[in-house]
Amino acid sequence: MTATLVELLKLTLFEPKRGAEAVLSMGFPRQILWAFLALATVLSVFMVQAMTIYIPTPDEVTRQALPFQSSPLLFALITWGSLVLVVFCIYYIGRAFGGQGTFDDSLLALVWLQFLLMVCQVGQFILGAVSVALSALLGVLFMPYWVWIAVSFITVLHGFKHRGNVLGGVIVSFVGLMFGMSVLLGLIMMLLGVEIPNA
Repeated sequence: MTATLVELLKLTLFEPKRGAEAVLSMGFPRQILWAFLALATVLSVFMVQAMTIYIPTPDEVTRQALPFQSSPLLFALITWGSLVLVVFCIYYIGRAFGGQGTFDDSLLALVWLQFLLMVCQVGQFILGAVSVALSALLGVLFMPYWVWIAVSFITVLHGFKHRGNVLGGVIVSFVGLMFGMSVLLGLIMMLLGVEIPNA
């Protein structure tokens, strides 16, 4: 099982489209995929919290400007909600543009993409012991490539022909999603009585 994961990871990193085909052929039941997504959420929150403690953080004002990081449960709920929303966006937006992907494959693709992000976070965590700058650089360099991998997965998932067109759709969808999430986050924080300092 470990060997299979390593091979899939290599294939995804170096040949994203072939990696997508291999991952999407695994065919997990939907209940298992939801469990994987919940696990990915928990592990992601754990890594962020660990990095916040382990790697030097900005000043207290900056820390207070992100109050959800001090509340793992709230952070987990926001992360899980965001991931679920992304799954629906991958599926419904793709289908709206003529894609043929299924909801289960959309869920599987996102779970695997989250796994890639966690691998990067582990790398950042390890590099943080040597240099915070190198840790941050890894994140900056990996994210654009991760987006390209995500575009490759969506292209294969929905049977699209050109990744460039998919990239444009992803960018537009991302802007809309971020706007919607900012509104949702603001509403959640208002309901919970969380105040963000002005300075």
